[in-house]
Amino acid sequence: MNLGKRMIVWAGVALIGGCGCAQIGGESTARADAITSVPQGLKVSQTFLNKPSTLGSTGVTNSAAYTEVAQSNQRLPMSVIQISSLGKHNAGGAVWSQTPTFDLYKNQKFSMWVYASGDIAGSPGEGLAFVLQNNNNNQFSGTGESLGVWGADPKSTTGGPDTIAGTAIQKSWALEFDTEANQIDPTEKWNASSGLLTSWNLADNEPSDFDSGEGTGYGNGDGHTPNESVKGEHISSGYPGEASTYEANTGEGKNGIALFPREYYYYTQNHFGLIRDSTGSLIADQNWHHITLNYTAPSSGSTIGTMMYSYDDVNPQTGATASSNKYVSESLDTSKLGTSSANGKVYWGITGSTGQSWNSDSSNDGTQNSDVVLEHIPGEADGAATAQLTDETSGAVVKSGDKINGGDKVKLTYTATQTSSGVDWKDINAQLHIPQGIKITSGTLSPQDGGTAQDLNMSDLTGTVSAGQTLNKNIGTLSAQNKTAKITLTGYVQNDRAYSTTDTTSDFVGDGTMASATIDRFSTATSPLSLELDQSEYHVNHGQPIVVTGKINGGTANSNLLVAISSTVEGSLVQNSEDPVTLSDKNPASGFRIVAPRLSAQPAGNYTLKIYVLDHGNDNQTRTLDVPVVIGTVGFGDSSGDLVYNAAISGGPQTVPRDDANWKFDINDTEAAGTPWKLTARASALMSTTVPALKLDGELVYSNGVGEPVSLATDTVITDHQSDGSDQPVNIADGWQSDTGILLKLNGGAAVGDYKGTVTWDLSNVP
Repeated sequence: MNLGKRMIVWAGVALIGGCGCAQIGGESTARADAITSVPQGLKVSQTFLNKPSTLGSTGVTNSAAYTEVAQSNQRLPMSVIQISSLGKHNAGGAVWSQTPTFDLYKNQKFSMWVYASGDIAGSPGEGLAFVLQNNNNNQFSGTGESLGVWGADPKSTTGGPDTIAGTAIQKSWALEFDTEANQIDPTEKWNASSGLLTSWNLADNEPSDFDSGEGTGYGNGDGHTPNESVKGEHISSGYPGEASTYEANTGEGKNGIALFPREYYYYTQNHFGLIRDSTGSLIADQNWHHITLNYTAPSSGSTIGTMMYSYDDVNPQTGATASSNKYVSESLDTSKLGTSSANGKVYWGITGSTGQSWNSDSSNDGTQNSDVVLEHIPGEADGAATAQLTDETSGAVVKSGDKINGGDKVKLTYTATQTSSGVDWKDINAQLHIPQGIKITSGTLSPQDGGTAQDLNMSDLTGTVSAGQTLNKNIGTLSAQNKTAKITLTGYVQNDRAYSTTDTTSDFVGDGTMASATIDRFSTATSPLSLELDQSEYHVNHGQPIVVTGKINGGTANSNLLVAISSTVEGSLVQNSEDPVTLSDKNPASGFRIVAPRLSAQPAGNYTLKIYVLDHGNDNQTRTLDVPVVIGTVGFGDSSGDLVYNAAISGGPQTVPRDDANWKFDINDTEAAGTPWKLTARASALMSTTVPALKLDGELVYSNGVGEPVSLATDTVITDHQSDGSDQPVNIADGWQSDTGILLKLNGGAAVGDYKGTVTWDLSNVP
């Protein structure tokens, strides 16, 4: 039985358009300050790192620990790895990668933050080291000057370079951050009791002369400069397990209860790729320092790679890249680590130690807080990020030191990109730091490699515009198929005062790696006038007036202020500009109210009001505000077409459901939220298509699931609705079941045949 062809009749339609840090109980004030000021890093765990309870075969208890830093307006959740702590002498700490992930036959980049400082009263000791080694994930050589990686002096009457090299971590390369200048020559100048050499007692005093060795490679560049002495705190590199790293010396001394002095060995260390400064306080200044290692793999057939390390190349306060004059490029012989092009991966880790006290007046002497924050886990994804500020009013990209005007429209563009091959950058959390003085009004997240852009919720912004706001957003996973995501924020420069910003860095932190991007410093100049509207957009129904209200800052009582308005649709000007309005209020800052009559007369659709204020007194003009306007209405939209019913005649009363269980009928609703509208339906009699004047013994009915179905012989309310302001179509058949909605009711006299009729729909938003 084929029943009904829909006919739409437009009848009676009226269209009216913290500190964020983990608790640190019992720690020094210095370390608490360090955690409070820690730069952004990764959240790490045993997933990436092995933190053994006992270090290697030494029996030394591992002093390494994690401090978890909670999310705040300054940073995302992260971990600080503590290697040693203030006040604990002759202690050692280490963390290692769970598996070998640093591939010496591929280019690599590694970066981290280091904090290694004692207290003000005492000298620090001893430092820490970044280590590559080809053994296992629990290695440690000893405390004191060895830093857990270099050779540990065996305090022996027999020895040589091979002896001490054998106590170091074998098949390793290390980059040390040495905060204690170990330059105590027992043959010349040290005795605990008198200050003069009478007897060197190794049982009471650790050998401590590594840093009397020569240093090469200092010069902030490639190649080796002439040898020079180590002076104070320093950074250097080398092969801990190689005999060529050490020089053997002898001196008269005794060990323990020995009655007579004998000749004992002590050692100096050769330092390669040395970095130091003239003050001797390169590292332990109670500040965070950034280190970047860029490794270049050997060329084909070679075993010699290149490790370039840069120190203090990022500003710890702003996160911006800094111009560092502390960098060295050193050769790295992969064969010394026992690797080959077929098997080039090694373990990586951080070791460190404290030493004995050299100053009886300070219990902290010879110890320090050594902390590390990681920015990249070798073997995990690589990522990069960029940030750009554009002055939309002038069309210029804002560069370092530029000045822009208060009231100018601006756009901030942040881009995160996965740069590794085959490794996804997962669960990326973006923390965007907005430069102070910029008011953000809207934003979008757009995957550039495909996918639908999503609007960002501006209520997620925290902080104040004058101090700089923060926006957190998880952008998901970036991969080889979807490498890039872009966040675009639009707004304007606040005109309440002149601003002078610092470099403003935002972070993208995911599993195993992070990337940062900086908006360079700039300043703003106030404009004499500024325009503030009470609404950032307007949503009105067709036929309603568009009333614009706001206030003007900076005008005087007799400044002859004129508000000029024009309106556009899809980029084209609608008719002419609205009539400009000269404000007569003696205090325009108290507010104004004007109507946009020409735009109010336009059909339903999306429009833009362009508004600015001109001061005829001295020709100052505010920025032009683009204000979105939606003139809404309701109307018929898409449908599934005919209502079709098929049934076998039973000879008695029966109700027949629709053939199409998912039949739909959309009402396009762009009206303002809360606007009521109503849809009714009326059905004609169903007549035979083959037998003239034969009327079906039955009719179309409507059931809402409550009570008996209602005949559609007269107007029947199908939907009584209130707009939600979302501008999304409303499917009036959404939720209809097989026994609800418009159904066919047959009586006992229904005869077999094909029938059709007409359904008339009446849509109205008259209350």
